[in-house]
Amino acid sequence: MSEFYRGDHQGDAYMATEKTRLTPEIDRAVAELLRTNAKVFLATAGAGAGITQLIWRTLGISRLLIGSVFPYHREEFKLFIGDQEFKGPYVSKDASVALALAAYKRAKTAEGSSSDLQIGVGLTAAVSTPSGNTNENKIFAAIRTREKLTAASVTMEKGYLSRIGEGEISDLIALNMLLWAVGVKQVALPDVHLISQDIRRQDSWFILEPTRQSIQS
Repeated sequence: MSEFYRGDHQGDAYMATEKTRLTPEIDRAVAELLRTNAKVFLATAGAGAGITQLIWRTLGISRLLIGSVFPYHREEFKLFIGDQEFKGPYVSKDASVALALAAYKRAKTAEGSSSDLQIGVGLTAAVSTPSGNTNENKIFAAIRTREKLTAASVTMEKGYLSRIGEGEISDLIALNMLLWAVGVKQVALPDVHLISQDIRRQDSWFILEPTRQSIQS
């Protein structure tokens, strides 16, 4: 168990103090999402499962959320994206894009999804493990809409957040990718020692500003 909690996890304490600010901000953002008439399908793997809960708790969410999946096992991942030949890596830009494309297809074909603003959200992540993985702890997120396919990546400093904290940040990055896609004001996230070309810092907070836009039309 000590391996599972390696590091000082100072970021968890910071995240805990920020939750009183984050909760109403998240609820505000999701309420604004509801007014966009977007139809959203979420697909996350490795982390990010909590975005469904963040969105679901708002009344009327059935007008926005088509569905969500968490294809954790590699065979489930390949089944969802419809590509049995996918070789990985499963935590990568390509993997997040594959999820976003498959999610977009589900949003488009869902019964009753008559909106022009269908969105597929894809996220893959590598977070802390009991054995202490030797690779970087990273988040890859992608968004597919009718107009564009956009990806972003974030590296997390090992040991600053626990596995739980890394999961919470993954959830919020997925949410902010969705907000960015529809032009809704993002949730200002606590600066928990993240490294990325796709974030813009504002004092002690940050928002997403993806640099890889329209990688496929």
